[in-house]
Amino acid sequence: EGWNMGAWGYLAKEDYHPTSRVLSRFAQVRAWGGNYLLNAAPNPDGEMPDNYYKHMAELTQWMKNHSEACFDTQPGFDDLPSDTPSTRKGNATYIWILPAFQQESISYTVHPTEGTPVKATLLRDHSTLPFTFDDDTLTIPFPLSKRVDQVDIIKVEFDV
Repeated sequence: EGWNMGAWGYLAKEDYHPTSRVLSRFAQVRAWGGNYLLNAAPNPDGEMPDNYYKHMAELTQWMKNHSEACFDTQPGFDDLPSDTPSTRKGNATYIWILPAFQQESISYTVHPTEGTPVKATLLRDHSTLPFTFDDDTLTIPFPLSKRVDQVDIIKVEFDV
């Protein structure tokens, strides 16, 4: 996918997709077990445009807090809505909260192989989130007031 809207190559007027859109696409591809290749074209002189560096800085900052959910992971379970894809690693499931998700809490049926949830952490600031676990259903309140315009990721750790 091209970061630049409307072209795979140079455009005199660069118009990039928002970083939140790129991260949403990345989340969906990682949840399917795929790799995501983002295209960005240089100017005619071979230099990258200023807009590229602005967006890469946003992406770099996001990755500082969220990379553990992105690399060396496997696809999550399909029990979550499409606007909350997931990845897994070890005893953790990472729930990716896309900007399109507009509910006040996340609920899903825990897969039997996951075990019992023991901790939920918002990776953006490493804060611990409250949750309930009843009848194999995990519910994590996540009010819209806590949301940001980028993709958030909640790490759920399990006692397996």
